[in-house]
Formats: sequence, C-alpha cells, structure tokens
Amino acid sequence: MIRLFLMQVLLPLCLCALAQGNSVRLEMQYSNEHFSLSYPASWEVVGEELPVQANSVMSLIIMQKQMNDYDFRPNINIICSGKKINQPTTEIYKRNLQRLKSNIPQMRIISLTDVSVGGCNGTRGEVEYVREGYKLRMLQYFVKKPDNTYLVITTTLDANYVSAQQKISDAIINSIKIRK
Repeated sequence: MIRLFLMQVLLPLCLCALAQGNSVRLEMQYSNEHFSLSYPASWEVVGEELPVQANSVMSLIIMQKQMNDYDFRPNINIICSGKKINQPTTEIYKRNLQRLKSNIPQMRIISLTDVSVGGCNGTRGEVEYVREGYKLRMLQYFVKKPDNTYLVITTTLDANYVSAQQKISDAIINSIKIRK
C-alpha cells in the first residue's frame, strides 16, 4: 500500500517539482518593429536603438542585473541590419569569425550549426575566449529574414557558469518572434 502511494502520488509530485525547478520564468517583455522577446525579471534593458554602422542598428542590449562588483553579467544583444544579403548565413558568420579572430587571436571555436530563431533560418556559432580576466562563451546567431535582411543575436556568458546561464539565454532566444 505504501509502495503504491509512493509510485502514484509522491513520485509524480516530485517529478513535477523538479521540472518546475528547471524552468526559466520570463516575466518581462520587449518589443519593437523588428522583433519581440521575453526575459527574466532578473535581467534589464541597458540599451536600445543604437546606430552601429550604415544600415545597422543595435536594437537591444539586455543583461543580468548587477549583483556585485566582480561577477561577469551575462548579456544578449541584437543587431538588425537593413542591408540585404544573398549569401548563406554560414558565409556571413565565417567572415565575422575571421574579423573576431584578428581581434582575439586566442579565441577557440567550439561549434557551427544551422538554427531557426523566431521562424527565420540561420547559423549559430559558439566560441570561447578570455577578455579582461573573464573566460567567456559567446554564441552568435546570424538569421536571415525572407527579404534577405538579417539579425545578429549575440549571447555572452561566463564560461565558468555556462550551464546555468545558457538555460536562461536559450529561453530568451527561444522566445524571440521576428517580424517579417
């Protein structure tokens, strides 16, 4: 009888609690003419609509709220380019990677994969490097809209806490809806 109670009542409750403990709550919303996304209340918007170069705007910079004066704050920024490109996103990412490697020679490439973000297809690259004493993991998503304009979504995480921080950044990335 006790075994039946454990199997039918307590085990499902425990599994449910574990599943809820691993979920990321995205209570805050951000939206502009290019995309929308959700993010946790422990993060904040730190920049919007900043010109980057001709035809490109840093539409959004969000990062974890500051907890102390020494931890790296994981962040996500999204650049929207009005420039139309015909090349595959893999080629665009590889050109960007060459530029990054010239600025950060010790950068280690981890992966390059095809992805879909917000209903648009693209390329995701993952690299690791050290900057200002922090070992960082950067995930960059180059996604192309149907009109051949594109978004560059960059997530930068502390490589020492990547498993926990990436759960949050993945949840944010998965919440993105790109306006076509």
